[in-house]
Amino acid sequence: KLAKLSGTSMAAPHVAGLAALAVELGAGSPAQVRALLKKGAAPLAGLNQEQQGNGLVEADRWFK
Repeated sequence: KLAKLSGTSMAAPHVAGLAALAVELGAGSPAQVRALLKKGAAPLAGLNQEQQGNGLVEADRWFK
């Protein structure tokens, strides 16, 4: 049986991985990392920003 996990404890490792990828791809400052994190997030339908933050991590959005 699969468990459904959510919240900060699940979001943090995904965002940390995306931040590491941003640095590997050349982001040289915290502001650049932050900008790529926002670009790599997809809004979730039916949720406002308070409920979802910047959205779902989707690193491939950087290349679209």
